[in-house]
Amino acid sequence: MKDLEKHHPIVLEKFIVNAIDRKHQIGERNPLTIPHYSRQMLEQKLIYLHHNPVQEKWKLVDNAVDYPYSTMSFYENGNARINYVKHYRDDI
Repeated sequence: MKDLEKHHPIVLEKFIVNAIDRKHQIGERNPLTIPHYSRQMLEQKLIYLHHNPVQEKWKLVDNAVDYPYSTMSFYENGNARINYVKHYRDDI
């Protein structure tokens, strides 16, 4: 992104998006959807996703609740930073 800003600003203009969390988007935003066949599997995936930002490899935050693009704060204290989040147990 820095190279485009510095050397190719006209090209960068083609990637401007109207999004809350970014000014530009280069790649397609298409999350992989995988069906979860059991509550245990879903909970396993949530635990993995919630704790990934604190892993030594990434170290994006010190506390998983503080990662802004995670639902961890929603499950821990009801703080829904992402407006489409609902509790996975609501449909049970």
